[in-house]
Amino acid sequence: MATVRTTVRLFASAREAAGAGEVALDVPVDAQGHTTTAQVLAALTEAVPALAPLMASVMLAVNMEYVRDRDAPFVLRTRDEVALIPPVSGG
Repeated sequence: MATVRTTVRLFASAREAAGAGEVALDVPVDAQGHTTTAQVLAALTEAVPALAPLMASVMLAVNMEYVRDRDAPFVLRTRDEVALIPPVSGG
């Protein structure tokens, strides 16, 4: 399967768990260049296992737009800005 190389920016508890603000990933894509949020999150979990507990509740944004459906395909390009956003609480 083809891949696209991208960098995922990490925030809040994801940044703390990974010990870094960014992670470089090779994300699987199909022949049309499509991937899914689920594939990005799986690649991220494989690269940084410490993020696994957060995966059920995080949001993914590509180019500052949330990707809400984890199974809906979208096109990911090498220079796209990808961000992992964990839930935030506080008062």
